[in-house]
Amino acid sequence: MFDILYRYNGNQFLDLELSQSYMPLEKICQLEKHCEYKFNVVNNLEFENFKYNTCIVPIDYQSTKLSNEGRGKYFGHSDLGNKVEELLEELNKKLMVEKNIIILLYTSTEPFFHDSHLYISKIAKKYPNFKFIVSGSGEVENKLQENFEVLKEQNNVSLISKMWYLDRVHYNTQLLNPNMWQDRHFNNTEKEPPIDTPDYATVPNRFLLTMRNARSHRVLMSTLFENNTKGLNNVRYSRLWSLHPGYLNSIHNDPNTKDEYAYQVELITTAIQDCIRNDIGGKLLADLVKVTYRSPHKLDMKTIAEVGHPPKWLYENIDIALISGGEGTGYGYVDEKQLIPIYYKKPFITFGCKGIYKEMKKLGFDPYDNFWDISYDEENNFFERIYSCYMLVKKLDL
Repeated sequence: MFDILYRYNGNQFLDLELSQSYMPLEKICQLEKHCEYKFNVVNNLEFENFKYNTCIVPIDYQSTKLSNEGRGKYFGHSDLGNKVEELLEELNKKLMVEKNIIILLYTSTEPFFHDSHLYISKIAKKYPNFKFIVSGSGEVENKLQENFEVLKEQNNVSLISKMWYLDRVHYNTQLLNPNMWQDRHFNNTEKEPPIDTPDYATVPNRFLLTMRNARSHRVLMSTLFENNTKGLNNVRYSRLWSLHPGYLNSIHNDPNTKDEYAYQVELITTAIQDCIRNDIGGKLLADLVKVTYRSPHKLDMKTIAEVGHPPKWLYENIDIALISGGEGTGYGYVDEKQLIPIYYKKPFITFGCKGIYKEMKKLGFDPYDNFWDISYDEENNFFERIYSCYMLVKKLDL
């Protein structure tokens, strides 16, 4: 039994701009339908309405920076970090000491980025009577391990992984408001391809693989496919990134995409750096750079100005969808990409960070492991994980 406490009506901050509209914890988690414990929502810090000894204070920061940190260095709170500490200070002054207070710092839209270890350590040390739970939709690779070691010294901090994104996007938008989900993540109304669509984009094929932005696992997978002389024979395939000078000039000279120019170059160079850091090997790295300088492959999207809502016709006449996850390293990040083939009733093979299938199985999703080997999902090594997925596709192709 627990209370859920908000500073305002279902929200902690009124003047805070987040990537998506704020949604109360009890709605995201569908507590009224599925929670086996009694709970009570307290709005506007009306402490007199408390019913239970345990109180959860949810703060959904949606991957907005809480602080500015470097390796072993702390440069200060962000605006959001200041607001969080103001809230904690107010709670510390007004709440009864004997009450069990849980501060839930979570991001419902992204994985946990491991970028605020020192900040969380500071507030946990300052308020030892509070318990802190830090959570994201999976997590990215932790590149600030020494900062994380500082955080682990705090006995009142726990880190958990939960598929918040599926709760937020799948249930609360698709099931409760189907049209909203369709408008944001796919286009079920476009059942026929445009007249100027080339034949290679519509002929029956065994696999479908579409990739918009460069990420480490995507540039590696694209290299494995494109460097094989027959690699794309049975794949309906696209990638929109390229370092080809002509393509970059077209982005820079187009008023609709000019602002994307620097971002696209940063994404590609970061993806290559991540592959170098993960030691994929000199020969493969050279091939990867060559592929990256080739012109992009286009299917349903003509330019990066398009947001990428896969149309229904794209999933017609294919057997298996190959889904590139949102992150190449880290753990358990599942988002809308894995849901789209389910909506279109296509079996899929997904690749990216470790543990995607493991987390989906926890919620009862069928990963088709009766039909093919998905053990690569548990592989720690970045290259081995992506390469094993590629070899699985080649095996099925035969």
